Amino acid sequence: MTNEPSGATGPVALDREGRWLGLRPVTLLMLVAIGVLLIPLSVLSQPADSSSPGGLLAQMRAEEGLSQANLGEIDPTSETMRLATLGLKNVAVTLLWDRANYYKKVEDWTNLSATLEQMTKLQPNFYSVWDFQAHNLSYNISVEFDDYHDRYAWVIKGIEFLRDGIFLNTREARLLGRMGWFIGQKIGKADEKLQYRRLFKQDDDFHERDRPGRTLPERDNWLVGREKYISGQELVDSGAPLKTTPLIFHSEPMMTAINYSRALEDEGVFGEQGRNAWTLAGDEMRRYSVRDIPTTWDLPIRLGLEEEMRQQSERLADELEELLPGRYAELGERLRAALPAEEQAALDAPNDGAIRRAAAAGLRGRAEDNRHMANGGPRGTSRATRKGGATRPRLSRSLRNGPDHSSLPRHRELRLLAGFLRGRHH
Repeated sequence: MTNEPSGATGPVALDREGRWLGLRPVTLLMLVAIGVLLIPLSVLSQPADSSSPGGLLAQMRAEEGLSQANLGEIDPTSETMRLATLGLKNVAVTLLWDRANYYKKVEDWTNLSATLEQMTKLQPNFYSVWDFQAHNLSYNISVEFDDYHDRYAWVIKGIEFLRDGIFLNTREARLLGRMGWFIGQKIGKADEKLQYRRLFKQDDDFHERDRPGRTLPERDNWLVGREKYISGQELVDSGAPLKTTPLIFHSEPMMTAINYSRALEDEGVFGEQGRNAWTLAGDEMRRYSVRDIPTTWDLPIRLGLEEEMRQQSERLADELEELLPGRYAELGERLRAALPAEEQAALDAPNDGAIRRAAAAGLRGRAEDNRHMANGGPRGTSRATRKGGATRPRLSRSLRNGPDHSSLPRHRELRLLAGFLRGRHH
C-alpha cells in the first residue's frame, strides 16, 4: 500500500512549502500576469499592412510620421540586424563607433568601410551617423592620400555615403543640404579644386547615378550642389520638417550660384557664360529675398521687404501716437535711457545706406585683420597687403571718408557707432 504525502489532493500535489511543480505562489502569479498582459500588448503592437491600419502603436507612428515607411525606404537587412541585437542595438553601435575610430587611426580603410556600413544598418534613421561619417570620408580620410585621384575618390565616397542616407531618409532635408555642401565646398574650394572640378565634370559614373542626361556645362560642381539645395527646399516646402536654421539653409542656393560665378571668373571664363552665371546669382538672390523665413516668434519674415516693413512700423507708431498722445514717445524715451551710452549714440547716428556699407566694409576688414593676426601677422594688414596690394581700410577710416562727415559732433557720433559695431561683432 502506497503512502501519499500529507496534503495531497490528486495526481499533482503541493509540497510542504506550498509549491506547485517546484514554483512558489508568487512566481505563479507573476507568470499568470505576464500571460494576461501579452494579450493587450499583442493587440497594441499589431503591425500595419495593406488591409489593416494595425494596432494603436502602429497608428500613432503613422500619424506622427515615425514609421519606417514614412522615414524612407525599408531595408530588410537593416531590420533583421536590429532585431538580432535583442534590444542591445545601442551597445552594438557604441562598439562600432569605437572600431571605426580605431580603423581610421591605423589606416585600415577596408575594415573602416565595412564598419560604417554596419553602423548605418543599425541606425539608418540617425542623421548624425550619415553626416559625421560622410564628413569623415570626404574631409579627414581623403587627405591621407598623396595622389589627388585617390583623394577625389574618397571625396566622392563620402558624397555617395550621403546618397545612401537620403535613400533611407527621404524626409530629411538636411542630408540633401549636406550633399550640396560637399559637392560645392569640398570640390570647389579645396586646395586641389582645379583638379577636383575637372575630375568631377569627367565623372560619368557619378552623374549617371545622380541625374542621367546631365550635359557637360551642367556638370559644374557648384551647379550640381545648387540642385541638391533646391531639392532640399522643395522637400521642406512639401511639409518635411527642417531641423536646422532656415535663414542659412535657404540662403545656400544663392551662395552656391555666387560661388559658381566667382569660380568662372577665377578660371578666366567671361563673356556670355559669365554674364549668365551672375544673372543666375541675381535670380537666386531675388528668390531668397521673397521667401518666407520661419522665426522663433512664429511669424515668418521676408528679407526683401525691409523698406515695406519699416513704413508699416512708422504707420503703426503714428497710429499709437494718435491713440495715446505722448505716451508712446515717453515709453520710447524711457527705453532709450536704459541703454548704454554707446548704443544711444548708435541710435542717434544717421541711418543711411552709405554708413551701413562703410560699417560692413570696416567689419570685414577687421575680421581679415584678426585672421591675419591668428597666422602671426601684425594688426592692420589684410590679405591684399600680404599679396602686395593696398591695406583694407579700418572702420573709422571708412566712416571718415563717407559723405558729410566734416562736422566734429557728427564725426564723434560716427566714431561711437564704430566702437559699438566692433563690440557687437566680437
